[in-house]
Amino acid sequence: MNIYEEYAIELLLSHHLKGAEIGNGYITAYTNECKITNPSKLDKWLLKNDYLRKPTIKEVLISYKVTELKEFLSQKGMKVTGKKDELIERLLSVMTEREITLQLNLDNRYFLSEKGLARYNDNIDLEELHRNWKYMISLEDYFKYRKAGEGIKRYYETAYLVMQDKIKHGTIGRLIPNNITSCDFSFLSTICEKLEMREDALKYALISLCITTNLLDSFYLNKEHIAISGGDYLCNTLSHETETLFIQNTILKIVNHSECYSPHMIDEVYENINLQNVIFDKESFEAAINDMMKSAYFDASPYTKIIIKNYKKYLSELSLNKNTRKSSWISKFLRGY
Repeated sequence: MNIYEEYAIELLLSHHLKGAEIGNGYITAYTNECKITNPSKLDKWLLKNDYLRKPTIKEVLISYKVTELKEFLSQKGMKVTGKKDELIERLLSVMTEREITLQLNLDNRYFLSEKGLARYNDNIDLEELHRNWKYMISLEDYFKYRKAGEGIKRYYETAYLVMQDKIKHGTIGRLIPNNITSCDFSFLSTICEKLEMREDALKYALISLCITTNLLDSFYLNKEHIAISGGDYLCNTLSHETETLFIQNTILKIVNHSECYSPHMIDEVYENINLQNVIFDKESFEAAINDMMKSAYFDASPYTKIIIKNYKKYLSELSLNKNTRKSSWISKFLRGY
């Protein structure tokens, strides 16, 4: 059984937790995430290998609405008041074997057997992987670390190893191969929160914010895009993107872990990222962090102005360098080189 089938089976087991028919009601994850084009085949495999069972009469009755249960009781001349559980117990006490058999035969759903429930619980991390699919951890990467060492790890333990490896071998920036973005660091911050690594959670949130405020996550530093769009247009666009630069979720992470903060973290962030073009200088970044932690409301507008000012400086230097290269080439040409 390959990793895609193993993953799909866990989602199928989850599908049957509260009862589901075989060959019906499959979620798109089976094709989008699991790459399974025929989930009913796996569903039948689960049934054949005793991971599934038919429902009990009580599970059948639970599927009925209260009004329907009251109707059944009324037909038998029974009291129809009470909560749903009471109605079911009352009905069970008077149902004949024939009526029970008829109800069971009408229900085409299958639930997890004890064997199925045990397998589901043993692989619960795969369902968490599905719930966090937005973070785009590939199945290959996840399974690479999932069983490393002794036993199957919890989801966030495995995700931490995957993201550490991605950061180690990737490069910061959205428009480059093997890239790492602010979202990756924000996700890593969330993972550290789940693992109760509060200082690391803060550190990765700071890195995430540093990436967005230094425009590494966008097209603003792409020279081809600058040439096409023009500096004035880009500066005007940037002035309306405060929420993109200072993402609310990242600010909340920083504030929530403020007790772990020390100023040397800012130095570490800027040293680790090794910015070629500093758009949001370290001193202004530190001032912004202090504002976040001291105030109930963080006003990002003055810091956005600093970013725009420094970005204009970057554009000016870029233009100057282009002109210098051009004049240097012309001088050489005129001198006969």
